[in-house]
Amino acid sequence: MTIIKISAIALVVALAAAPSVAQAASEGCSVSISDGFCRTAPVAANPNGNFVHVTVSGPCDLFSVIDVNNGVSVYSAGTGWGGFEKTLPFVYSEYSVSIFNGLWPFTSTRINN
Repeated sequence: MTIIKISAIALVVALAAAPSVAQAASEGCSVSISDGFCRTAPVAANPNGNFVHVTVSGPCDLFSVIDVNNGVSVYSAGTGWGGFEKTLPFVYSEYSVSIFNGLWPFTSTRINN
């Protein structure tokens, strides 16, 4: 019985000392009817795998994944009349997605870690 209690105490101590797993974050937006533009709020790259996942639904001339801390675009493409989905590896900052000339109400985006 004592061995079980000691093992249980050791397990609790080990779990308390373990680093916590980061919660997944997700932000999205839909283009406006006036100008076909939208921009997501920033999402930090996943600290366990250093990636962000981007999904664009609907047509747009251009979308861009932007490193908001350094002010640079790390990925840009157009979807034409389709959609787009990509995981960007080896990223370490905070990122947002901007859509240009999307078609309301069909075009939207989501970025998550």
